[in-house]
Amino acid sequence: MTEEGTLGIVRLKNSYQVRYASNDPHSMDRQHYQCTDETELGAFLQQLAIDSWYIKQVFAELWKGRLAALPIVLSPEQIQEYFAA
Repeated sequence: MTEEGTLGIVRLKNSYQVRYASNDPHSMDRQHYQCTDETELGAFLQQLAIDSWYIKQVFAELWKGRLAALPIVLSPEQIQEYFAA
């Protein structure tokens, strides 16, 4: 079974913070996932099977200082591994 949600990605001073929000209003809040640089963030997004076009769009938004938001479908295992409660 999978869960639909949204990834919110922001650039901090020297790192990137990735947050997952479920579309289920009864779902619990999750911890963020921290990436130390662009290379790690790109690899992380590839692990989540996000298409390279969308990854390029994420970086375009982040370079402009904006929040990047992506709709996503994750397995319970992925949620637990990367965004533990």
